[in-house]
Order: sequence, then C-alpha cells, then structure tokens
Amino acid sequence: MADINCSRVINIGEFIDVSAVRNTEGPMGRLQVLEGANTSLEAVFQDLRCSNEHMRVYLREQLPVRTHYANHRRIEPIFIDVDNGWNLFR
Repeated sequence: MADINCSRVINIGEFIDVSAVRNTEGPMGRLQVLEGANTSLEAVFQDLRCSNEHMRVYLREQLPVRTHYANHRRIEPIFIDVDNGWNLFR
C-alpha cells in the first residue's frame, strides 16, 4: 500500500459530468450512468479513456482476468484503475 499524496489525485469531474453518474471513489473507481442521464455509457467511457496518464479505464467486459470482476453482477459497467499512490475523486 502506498502513501497518498494530496497532489496525486485525479478529479474525474474535469472529464465528465459527475451528476450523470453514480461512482465509488478511492484507489479505484467504478461508474454507473444514472437512468435518465443526458449521456451514455459509451460517451462517459470515451471521455475518460485517454484523459489521464495515471489511470486506465475499462468496460466491465474488458477487465483483465486477474481482477475477477468481469462477470460479477455487482461491478458497475465502467471500472477505473489508477497508478499506485494515486486516488480518484469527483
């Protein structure tokens, strides 16, 4: 486990409209587009995909096998993995 430095945070609100998603925050993120939101899952994924060099964004079906999350019903459709020592917030 790495120390968290306040300068090593990624604000996903810089890339997407956070009012359109439900999310978890911390050393990894999981996003669900809210029903009735003015955006789509694909649009959120594309907006986040190459937005920061310290995070990797996956659709649930594309998650690496090592995570054991790809087929779990409780995992949100978008998964964000950040570099060690980095943190997400909205």
